[in-house]
Amino acid sequence: MGNKLSHLSISRLNTAERLQFFINTGFYFSMQIRGKYSLHDLHAQHEDREYRAINECFHRIFQCLRGIGDSHEPRMPDDTVLLMLNDIAKEANLQEELNWAIEEATKLLANI
Repeated sequence: MGNKLSHLSISRLNTAERLQFFINTGFYFSMQIRGKYSLHDLHAQHEDREYRAINECFHRIFQCLRGIGDSHEPRMPDDTVLLMLNDIAKEANLQEELNWAIEEATKLLANI
């Protein structure tokens, strides 16, 4: 398949284009990662469901960012996305990690 990055020149893009590129890359990469986890990996330190939950959280975050970036794309309300993230994290016993991330993001908002 090869490395697609060797053909890109991200530095030529303006800030909005770079932001959109990374948002879309994250969104589509998270889609491709679904189903790639293996319970057969004896060296894995996390259970399969944790990896799936982490990926699903990132997929939802990127989905939200894509919707914000494209005002023409119908999107899920932000509060709904947060509730989904909470449900996914709770189910995979990752709520403490999600709560920390939300607290840190909220602190940064206070500095804006």
